[in-house]
Amino acid sequence: MNLRVTANAFMLFVSAALITYGLRSYVNAFFGVEKSIFNDAWSLIALAIGAAIITGYAYPQVRGVRKGDFLVASVHRNVVDPAGNNMVLNEFVTVQALEAGRIGKKIRIALANGALGEGVIESYAGAIQPPLLKLTESERF
Repeated sequence: MNLRVTANAFMLFVSAALITYGLRSYVNAFFGVEKSIFNDAWSLIALAIGAAIITGYAYPQVRGVRKGDFLVASVHRNVVDPAGNNMVLNEFVTVQALEAGRIGKKIRIALANGALGEGVIESYAGAIQPPLLKLTESERF
């Protein structure tokens, strides 16, 4: 869910609901009905809130990942410590998408240090987290 999109959709839909409520006599006359959903302001506001929430959830799915978006990539590394023990590390780094993509698609990315790489999109942006990517290849400097 994208909170910014949800808030913007909320303002837009509630504004439209209030305008429609204000013009209800004209809207009802246009449709040739005496009683309709436009006669109840709370029903219109409830529809606006529901539409805003649906818009917030649907937006990341419809948009996907676009060129220039920032993603968080998970990087798995095997490291041998001085005692000879093998450790597996999972790090998260910020990367920038160099092409558009959808979940499960491999895209080219640029790492913060200037290196290029490829990764598979694992999830879209949520309420507080950016899209996630699993790094599959990267060049070394």
